[in-house]
Amino acid sequence: MKTLFGLFLCAELVICVFLKVSRAEAAVVIVKMYENFSGETAPVVATPFTDIGSLPAEQQDSIAKLYGLRITIGTSATTYSPDDDLELYQAFLFAGRTLERLVEG
Repeated sequence: MKTLFGLFLCAELVICVFLKVSRAEAAVVIVKMYENFSGETAPVVATPFTDIGSLPAEQQDSIAKLYGLRITIGTSATTYSPDDDLELYQAFLFAGRTLERLVEG
């Protein structure tokens, strides 16, 4: 089942890359998929990111959840770069880390 989820998540994120989805929008997709598959609500944690304060609450919370799950560490120590387009390598990193978290717990 996790393999099927992994393939679906990778496909979804690759589609996001080709549709020029932002990193903030991708965070929402990843968290929804993680929570639906795991059956758990990921915790919203404090982040060091100074560039997400003006985002809608759903995007801020999703980025905080990704950070708390150790799926993202940002693009620097203090930035997430939410408006940047999701790059293909980032999509695969996010997918791999999401699968790791699901296997762990």
